[in-house]
Amino acid sequence: MNPSSTPTVLIVNPDLLSSSRLESALKSLGWSVITARTQDEALARLHHLTPTLVLINFNIEGLQPLVITERAKSLHPSIKVLGFISHTRLSEMRPKAQIAGCDKLVANSALQERLPQILAGLFLKRAALKNAK
Repeated sequence: MNPSSTPTVLIVNPDLLSSSRLESALKSLGWSVITARTQDEALARLHHLTPTLVLINFNIEGLQPLVITERAKSLHPSIKVLGFISHTRLSEMRPKAQIAGCDKLVANSALQERLPQILAGLFLKRAALKNAK
């Protein structure tokens, strides 16, 4: 993340309640937030924007988070994709998400409890490289 510019996150989540909680938490951490409620909306936004992060709800049937992940990475290889899912489906979905290009897949509860730490871990290497210059 460039310290002189505000990082942008695209939240892909049809659930308005959890989206608004995430949006509020991310804004308090200094992120600019864009939302998409459907797969088509998310893909359209990805064609016109280059977010720093795509945050995808992997719980929603019909959303096709793997397709969104693959498209996000093919359009913008340097962006990070963070997915969240029910802890009961985490081990089943993690290998598929990794193959699609998801940088990290976490349980819903982990995202709620440790969002700042998860984001720091995702962007740690990038920050370390910039600090080394």
